[in-house]
Amino acid sequence: MKKLLAIGLSLSIVASSATLAVSCGPGNTKNVQLWLLQESASATSKINSAYAQLVKDYNKQAKAAGKLQVDFKWKASGAINKTMITDKAKLPDLYVSYPDAVSYYKVASTTKDLVRDMKKTYGSNYEKDIQNGFVDPVFLTEGTIGEDINVLPYFKSLDFSTINLNLFREVYTILVTGSNDYTADEGKAMTDQINAYNAIRAKRTSNSNEQKNSDLSDIKIFGKIDAQGKVVVTKEQVQDMQDAFGGESAITALKERFDGKKGSEVINEIKAINARHSEILPFIRAINAGLTFNEGVDAIAQAKSDKNGKYAKMTTKTTNQHYAIAIDSLTNKFFMDYASQSGKTVADTTSADSDFIYTVNPNFDKKEATVTLDKESQAYKNTTSFLQELKNIALQNNNATNTDIAAQWDGVFLSGKMDASAKLYVSEYFNSGSTLYSSGSTAGMWAYQSSTNLNRYDILVTSAINAEGNQGYFLSQGPGIAGFNSQGSNAAEKEKTVTDFLNYIYKANVQAASSIQSGYLPSTKDGMSVFEKYHTEKFNVNTGEWNVDLDAETNADLKAEVERLESTYNFKFAPITAVDSNDIIVGKWLTNDMLVDYFGFNNQGVMDPRVMKNNLKYVIGTLNILGDGIRNSFDSALKTGTKTLMNLNDNPGTNFSELFTIGKENYNVSKWIYEKRNDLISDIYVNPKNKK
Repeated sequence: MKKLLAIGLSLSIVASSATLAVSCGPGNTKNVQLWLLQESASATSKINSAYAQLVKDYNKQAKAAGKLQVDFKWKASGAINKTMITDKAKLPDLYVSYPDAVSYYKVASTTKDLVRDMKKTYGSNYEKDIQNGFVDPVFLTEGTIGEDINVLPYFKSLDFSTINLNLFREVYTILVTGSNDYTADEGKAMTDQINAYNAIRAKRTSNSNEQKNSDLSDIKIFGKIDAQGKVVVTKEQVQDMQDAFGGESAITALKERFDGKKGSEVINEIKAINARHSEILPFIRAINAGLTFNEGVDAIAQAKSDKNGKYAKMTTKTTNQHYAIAIDSLTNKFFMDYASQSGKTVADTTSADSDFIYTVNPNFDKKEATVTLDKESQAYKNTTSFLQELKNIALQNNNATNTDIAAQWDGVFLSGKMDASAKLYVSEYFNSGSTLYSSGSTAGMWAYQSSTNLNRYDILVTSAINAEGNQGYFLSQGPGIAGFNSQGSNAAEKEKTVTDFLNYIYKANVQAASSIQSGYLPSTKDGMSVFEKYHTEKFNVNTGEWNVDLDAETNADLKAEVERLESTYNFKFAPITAVDSNDIIVGKWLTNDMLVDYFGFNNQGVMDPRVMKNNLKYVIGTLNILGDGIRNSFDSALKTGTKTLMNLNDNPGTNFSELFTIGKENYNVSKWIYEKRNDLISDIYVNPKNKK
């Protein structure tokens, strides 16, 4: 059974009053105020555009009905905290936030009585639309504080992983046959079986041209291009890769693993290899050996063949550095590894008897909090031991003298925040063709579309890698909607408008359209069902035409679902014209196919949230007031600056297990947690968990 893991992780920023800043003035407070906070999204983000369009569409129909308008504003970091101090009567009726920030407002003396109860606000349709309407009801736990539901999930982004099937085929062929020839022996067998699976994948789309071109790209990474336009790997380079993999016995076991397997069986084995730490590590070692081979040849051909079979160097953004594996967020990996190891549906960050890797116990009367770090947690050990294995490989490459942390790890591992001066996008390196496995968020899935090298069938979507090899575990993020009780002379009228607005934006067609604009996923089952019709090319969002015959007997279930949705929400499937053409990701090769791979589909080949509900399990983390500060502390200790765990130049000998050692070194997470004090927590104590 697949399990979808959605750990509610806090990403909001709680700043001290001394550093708060706010954007322009309050605007027309006679109208309902909806703020998008910088802590949740930038002013240029797709989420900002999507909410602006939601409000514009709502106001159009509200004006016609003589109702109040909604004012939408993007607000700079700390806007709510500043308003709490200067004029709490101007706090927004609604705002977009990650859940942990709301836990702060729930406790702060100036706002604790004003925090909006979203269940009460939603009104009589709550049970139908919200309680029973989400893809999984545990989404509500993410925004529940005590007995109240204070944050409603709206846009969701899910952690997903990708496997480069083309690179797997190349490495497998080199290891097993000693060459990179796909026309004979095991190389041909692997190619044929992956292509057979891809041919089945291609039938899910209505694009006949794509169905004819579902074979793997002819890209080769290792070796050099000779005068005839062929890519040649030397015996020495092959030997280095084979030795790094584990030698003859390991390669024989690898070959036997695929002997006699067909199509989806081969794919399942590839997924299994890329699901377990211990199984992917030999491939990482082999790829690193191939990428760093320098015995008189150009180790990295990174070439693609033309229609005549001649290879030429590919143009990529990442020609100087290549990584066998890329994980966008290491902090997320700690949470995901806990979920895989424990199988818990709630990552408990607050209970004293929790087996989560850390817990937070605040005492608001004393304005202090105790953070307990569990260095003996098996999940913590799983993550840190895997990262240490990667570090050991990187140290062997002798790149530690480089001052650039990303360059120190060349050949091995990339993470999204390894460079303090710039954001590194794992998708760019994956698109170069030399990365076997990467992980990121569905909100950034569009970035994989920019590849001019890999094609859609080179990429296989899968779940996060972990120590147990448990497949189907994913992580969910995304800001929700919270608010403060309406104030002012027309507070009662504003409350009615807030209820009306929430009921409007949770209509399935409205949420699906805004999710397309934002690049995120809908949180409701029916919103996901409409969204699916767009993303699997059943419906053409640009022309407003169905790409399938709804009256055909084979599409009876689809027709019934379309009729149910249109009747329930009083709409007709139509082109989405309000979206900038650059933002319409519907129909592009990656999104529709990857989402179907990602979620699975029913026996009609349709992505169906009702089927998903029976097969997937979401896990939510409990809220805590230091949640975001602790996550940021992980990044600070792991990645950037001097003496961090990933800096091989000045800290090669420190093991990743020291992350939870209580200390004041830059690689101790406790050092950074101490600095996360705020107005409600003036003292933080960090302790190791006592053994029972």
